[in-house]
Amino acid sequence: MMNKEEDPNIIELLKQALLFYSNESNYYTPSEGKSLVIMDNGHQAKFALQKVDEFNELIDNINNDYDNLTNNIKTEESPDNILKIIDDLKNVENGD
Repeated sequence: MMNKEEDPNIIELLKQALLFYSNESNYYTPSEGKSLVIMDNGHQAKFALQKVDEFNELIDNINNDYDNLTNNIKTEESPDNILKIIDDLKNVENGD
């Protein structure tokens, strides 16, 4: 599972995949056989997209946890339970 600090890494990964596929020389067939794009068979793009999906899932989970905790605070009546929920909320905000 990825962590939320990997946002810049995902952007760099996407950039590198785009640079690979935008480089015209990767489409020419060298004298030994297949071009780099054909040999890659889309693996770089698939890997980058998988990481984007994992990142989006992580963000969705964090947002859902945050929403659940804030809803629990709104409906809770016991001060002790509210303090526990707030502590849990702090852990979510810190990525714990």
